[in-house]
Amino acid sequence: MASDDDLGAVLVGFGAGLYLFFRGFRVFRQYRVLADTPLAPMRSIAMGLVEVYGRAEGEQQLISPVSRRPCLLYKVDIERWQTDSKGRGRWATSGPTSTV
Repeated sequence: MASDDDLGAVLVGFGAGLYLFFRGFRVFRQYRVLADTPLAPMRSIAMGLVEVYGRAEGEQQLISPVSRRPCLLYKVDIERWQTDSKGRGRWATSGPTSTV
């Protein structure tokens, strides 16, 4: 006879299987939308959902301060965890953000 632990594992496995099954349909639908979208160069992009290809070029390359990789633009938001008098917390920016 199956124990309660076995029954719980079966129910968890069944629930996870249903979730992954229906999530797979959603991911497949997104894939089909992108697969049916034609490629276009940047200069002729239409309004709406498009897929873009090309290479970004600029006069001066920067080095990202976080990943140390070359880039043309980066944005850094510095946040810290703040708690109020009731013990509830939230993330808050600690000043102006840096965008180059």
